[in-house]
Amino acid sequence: MVVKKIFKKIKNNSIIFLLSIFLAFSLFYVNKNETFFQASVLSTQDINFIKQKQRDIAYKNSDWIIDIFVSEDFLSKNYESLNISIIFDKLQASIQDNITEYQNKYKIDLSEGRVSLYFEDLRNINHQESLIVLPFSWLISDSLISDAFATKWLENYPLSVGNLTQIQEHTK
Repeated sequence: MVVKKIFKKIKNNSIIFLLSIFLAFSLFYVNKNETFFQASVLSTQDINFIKQKQRDIAYKNSDWIIDIFVSEDFLSKNYESLNISIIFDKLQASIQDNITEYQNKYKIDLSEGRVSLYFEDLRNINHQESLIVLPFSWLISDSLISDAFATKWLENYPLSVGNLTQIQEHTK
């Protein structure tokens, strides 16, 4: 009887010990991964920069991701679709399959060193939040949006693109 109680206590303590190890590693991972709980939103300074420079599309390169934003002015023009092409160094990085943050349905075309994004439904997009966050396998500081255009009534309209990473580096 006493032996059963001892084994039951050992079993319970072992389970608690293993769960605590799992919890500790989980907390360590969340603590070390800075972008895990990071929201992709624009600061007031970024919004003012986009308005001042009259940009339709803006993007940020930070760590291993690219955040893409659309301006309030762009959304007011009621375009039917949006096409964005991103060029990056294919020898240094590749795009990851786990795109988890986006505001609307999209289609993606991956080719070597180029990502093409296509958005059809542009309603209900918040201009202060990231349109899409693209994760890469490595630092992608040299990536850039090479081409962006919107479509309305079967006509293509070229868009003005700005990089918000430079403005952030000057304010640090």
